[in-house]
Amino acid sequence: MYQQLAYNPINDLNVQASLARIMFWRENTLFTWQWWLLLAVVAVSALIWWRLVDRSRLLEIVCYGILGAVPAMVFDITGTMLGWYAYPILLQPYYPGTIFGIITPAIIGMLIYQYFPSWRGFLITVTLASAVLSFTGQPLLAYIGVYKIYNFSYLYSFLIFIIIAVWDKWTVGKMKSARTGY
Repeated sequence: MYQQLAYNPINDLNVQASLARIMFWRENTLFTWQWWLLLAVVAVSALIWWRLVDRSRLLEIVCYGILGAVPAMVFDITGTMLGWYAYPILLQPYYPGTIFGIITPAIIGMLIYQYFPSWRGFLITVTLASAVLSFTGQPLLAYIGVYKIYNFSYLYSFLIFIIIAVWDKWTVGKMKSARTGY
């Protein structure tokens, strides 16, 4: 009973914050040029991925992408909730992070996973892609007002992208070997 009573004010504040986020999104974000840009990048990325993905390995590649998207979402939610960074422009107001920031890196990661099966090529390419995303992509997003950094570093993003990609490749490799028995 005590936990339920103690949680009610927190839930009320959460609902108020959600309603404020939705109102802000409707009045200040929806249909801005930045919103259209994010939508276009996600759509074009998805179309390019669909055109390039090896359909004979679709389940494996999607598994890799989902394994990367889940921890990325956790980091994204944690970072926004702790005030490390914010997304003033969102495609939708319900998720406190950005769908753009999850889908686009996941698509890039899946293509790297598909085209660079050896660990050496994979690590080199993931490191380069992480550098581009972290030290060029994120500052560009900040410049156009989509991303606002407070108590975070682009270096952290760089390292997180690499760690997630390596963990996912290792995990999918273990799952494949367990399935095939070697």
